Amino acid sequence: MSTPVFSTIFRSSVIWEVRLLQQKLESEGIKSFVDDENINRDKPYLSHAFGGIGLKVYTEDARRALEIIKHVQPQKNPSKCRATCPKCGNNSAYRLKWPQKEFYAALIFLGIPFLFFDRLGCTKCNNIWYG
Repeated sequence: MSTPVFSTIFRSSVIWEVRLLQQKLESEGIKSFVDDENINRDKPYLSHAFGGIGLKVYTEDARRALEIIKHVQPQKNPSKCRATCPKCGNNSAYRLKWPQKEFYAALIFLGIPFLFFDRLGCTKCNNIWYG
């Protein structure tokens, strides 16, 4: 009898994300296991040192499990946002970081609330506005 071989298909530092994916895989008929949950629950500040909480499946189910996870996980692209350019009406915009001079000027003269506005840029006409 051969020993089962496992593959780690997902890692995260938050347990609920791993548990949700585990439940999705279980509903699709794939047996999965959570790795390093206890150390991360007891000492969460060591989560990155251990690589986070892992989700493991049998190696023969790994490809199918990755396909399921790919369809469940949202695409993470923090630089893009849904905003309409006031100049050309384009619906594709991206977030810009605050320049250091404007950051400190806003902090000193206008106060912190000014910094909660986003600097947005249009992908079509390169217009920059605050939203």
